[in-house]
Amino acid sequence: MHHSGKGHLLTFDASKLSGAPTVSADANELGNTASVTQVYQFYGVPTWWEGSAGSFNNVHKVSALSGKAVKDVANADLGKVDDVILDLHAGRVPFVLFSMGAATYAIPPNAFTLGGDKQTLVTGIDKNTLNTAPRFAKNNVQSLANTGTANAIYQHYGKQPYFNTSGVLTPTGRGKVVPGTTK
Repeated sequence: MHHSGKGHLLTFDASKLSGAPTVSADANELGNTASVTQVYQFYGVPTWWEGSAGSFNNVHKVSALSGKAVKDVANADLGKVDDVILDLHAGRVPFVLFSMGAATYAIPPNAFTLGGDKQTLVTGIDKNTLNTAPRFAKNNVQSLANTGTANAIYQHYGKQPYFNTSGVLTPTGRGKVVPGTTK
């Protein structure tokens, strides 16, 4: 994958793509580990979910998350989702960018679940935890690539990181590429 200004350029054999497994955009199919495993195997990419149940239970399209309202467990409005940060190398989502007023936070994605109304996200994080949380500038996604910073964020929210805490993450977001992601 190569960065091309405002987006990314995928380089692969088009004839291979014609034989690729297809999936629907339906969240039920996207959450089915058997379907996702078939796609990963086709492209020769190792899976990270071996031994998981038959489905991912908290699957969402990134396009559907942008701007989604976030509430706390008492159903009070906290803010909204701004963006999602991808670690392309690992094939994972290390952070959801969340805004509360003028402040932006990078929060582990497993701190959110879909609300009962299916229109909002719910988090167990309260305003006190957010007020003491590490912050970063929206235009500095690169700061999230430092595993020390990323690990501190995960620890603050009481979440276990999926990444090795000694190294560099390769997150991208809003068309920006962190050094080490691509050449």
